[in-house]
Amino acid sequence: IPRFGLCSVPFIRPVSIDSAVVLEKGVRRHTRYSTMQNMNFQSVRIGRLRPLAILIMVSLMVACRPQSASNFQVENWSGQTLEGEQIRFADLDSHGVVLNVYSPTCGPCIEEIPALNAIYAQARATGVRMYMIVENNPFALGIFPEDEGGVDARAMEDPEQRRSIVRQRLQRDVNAYGIQVPIVIMDAPFTLSQKDSLVTATPETLFLTTNPLILRFNMIGPVSTRSNADDLAADTRMQFALSQLDRLSSDTADAEAGGGYN
Repeated sequence: IPRFGLCSVPFIRPVSIDSAVVLEKGVRRHTRYSTMQNMNFQSVRIGRLRPLAILIMVSLMVACRPQSASNFQVENWSGQTLEGEQIRFADLDSHGVVLNVYSPTCGPCIEEIPALNAIYAQARATGVRMYMIVENNPFALGIFPEDEGGVDARAMEDPEQRRSIVRQRLQRDVNAYGIQVPIVIMDAPFTLSQKDSLVTATPETLFLTTNPLILRFNMIGPVSTRSNADDLAADTRMQFALSQLDRLSSDTADAEAGGGYN
């Protein structure tokens, strides 16, 4: 996954004219006139190179600035909450969007729920929207028709039937684990895949800027598996996640004011 804004810039060291004039020790053939000629030559040469050096540096700065490009159709991501509300993330009026990819059969996903609840509370305070998102695929989530009332497998071809089965399963997790973050069952084209997909496994937490919806950073693996408030506060991954949350809020505010994203 590309990390926008990271680039290696060659280090250019200025060379003084004095250091360009070399006088051989013990040799007096170089007169003051010849030394001045050498200095003038160096001045002319460096003067001619200065515009080229400036042009190179400006080109590098433009090439290395963060790119406003989307990834894997995130601008088209949408889904439905457990309450039935249809959401398109690119249309949200928010200072940013945090999406945590969840699965009922993922142990680390369940372990990080206390951390996600804490991030959600902070997100609400800073004007950032946060959701847990789930693929609309019961089989991929380890959910089978017989687990949810013996639904005919052929009915699983219907996206709404699949969504209903996934919704029932997720509601049990909300009650069992105290999930406070709203959950969205995703529409196509969202998918979990090792090929041609932004998200390859669970858990993963995505931090996205808005207007337009662009991936800013993604955390692979659980944010934190600690549950105690003091332990969470001391967890470096948790601290990093909260810093990304703050940055989403501040960067979006700057962009809305016309400053663009950092």
